[in-house]
Amino acid sequence: MPPTDPTERARSATESPAPLTESRTAAAVFDASAELLLSQNRVLERVVRGASLNETFDLYLRSIEAQSPGMLSSILLLDEDGVHVRHVAAPSLPESYIRAIDGQPIGPNAGSCGTAAYRGEAVVVEDIATDPLWAEYRDGALSHGLRACWSTPILDAQQRVLGTFALYFRAPGRPSPRHRHLIGVTTHTAAIAIVAHRERQQMARRLAQLEEAQLVAQLGSYDWDVRSNTVQRSKELCRIFGLTPDEFAPTMEAYFERVHSADRATTKDIIERSARDRTPFDFEERIVRPDGAVRRLHSQGTWMTDAGGESARLVGVCRDITERR
Repeated sequence: MPPTDPTERARSATESPAPLTESRTAAAVFDASAELLLSQNRVLERVVRGASLNETFDLYLRSIEAQSPGMLSSILLLDEDGVHVRHVAAPSLPESYIRAIDGQPIGPNAGSCGTAAYRGEAVVVEDIATDPLWAEYRDGALSHGLRACWSTPILDAQQRVLGTFALYFRAPGRPSPRHRHLIGVTTHTAAIAIVAHRERQQMARRLAQLEEAQLVAQLGSYDWDVRSNTVQRSKELCRIFGLTPDEFAPTMEAYFERVHSADRATTKDIIERSARDRTPFDFEERIVRPDGAVRRLHSQGTWMTDAGGESARLVGVCRDITERR
């Protein structure tokens, strides 16, 4: 017998799709899973390329929404203060609603997303119009025709909250198994993307700090891969040699060319003997910049060996001690 209560009718419509034959149902599930996998792969590819989270998640959520017409989605990130949330993507939510939610604090009664972030667990609100969690946000949601919101926290490997993924609907209802599968895949993918993005940011900050410290100390660093004869040099080392990173060829030959002709043989002998003996070196040398200026360096290095015990990489630093001398 069909449900007579309006809420039950809406819930039934949300949970139960129109009847399909067994073969059509299987085909639909397969197509949805395949499309979800494609969307997930696109996100991970963009993460590897270093694309912004806003752009990456916007495209991801658009592809998810295209699979379920009428479904709206959003991803919020938890601020570093652990208290406020920020929209990173919500391609179909009204702009005024996004602005109203952006920057709001999390808490035990902060709608679906703020509560999910506060609890660290999924919050399913079947009907925004009646759920007490939405007391402070109900009018704004209802004015835009939003009636149901299911929010799930995005967690890292240590189960720390990174943000939330939410699905909105214009009729009351609760998640079906297909929705739960979609939520699980999306939150897992989003967590990978957020963690990778934050690690890149942290690495960039550390690199900037290192470059500033090297500039102050007039100390440059390098890493020479012997097998490929490829040298990675810091910006400060290039500056000490009077070259830009593009001008300084990434080879040891390019380095030896800049060593003062009177010191070149000694420098090569010290480095080669150090490689044979697998011992660090510490010596002074002179280099000649492209403009003819001579600088005196204090050079240090140590060898990294491979599994067979052979010298594979040379890691070292050069300090400009010209003024001190």
